[in-house]
Amino acid sequence: MDAKGRQAGPAREARFRLAAMYNSGEGLPQDMGKAFKRFRRATLLGHADSQCQAAAMYLAGQGVPQDKARASRLFRGAAENANTVAQHNLACLYLLGDGVPVDKAEAMRWFRLAAGQGLSDAQYILGYMYLGGEAVTMDKAEAEMWFRLAAVQDHKHAKKTIDKINSMIIQSN
Repeated sequence: MDAKGRQAGPAREARFRLAAMYNSGEGLPQDMGKAFKRFRRATLLGHADSQCQAAAMYLAGQGVPQDKARASRLFRGAAENANTVAQHNLACLYLLGDGVPVDKAEAMRWFRLAAGQGLSDAQYILGYMYLGGEAVTMDKAEAEMWFRLAAVQDHKHAKKTIDKINSMIIQSN
């Protein structure tokens, strides 16, 4: 690896941290425009978390004009680099048809990847997809497994859902 390659890692992380400070207003005055520019620069250096943040800013129109198509492309790039939040967000876009055509099978694929890496929100949504037979064959046992995995991580909706499922089972007996 050459000197330039060795410098890319620290440079992109530094750009990400600076962007995050501008984004949150912690340590620097909040400035969404500056945050976006720095996330974009770190993205160009291959920083997946920055790519995910830039995508979220495009999606919401924060610090940059809203552009859902760009957001989906950036989420995909970060998702392909195993960024769990990007995988989850891309799955949501496909599920809802927000900036991309509705594609529940593609949504399911990305939710599975994020859930498999332990993202509780993705686990919770998978639970509902299995419970309702959304893009998959209805499977209550599989649904319960995903809800329980999310609940173990203190996902508040998953815990409530498990309680509701348990109360329905008790009432039916």
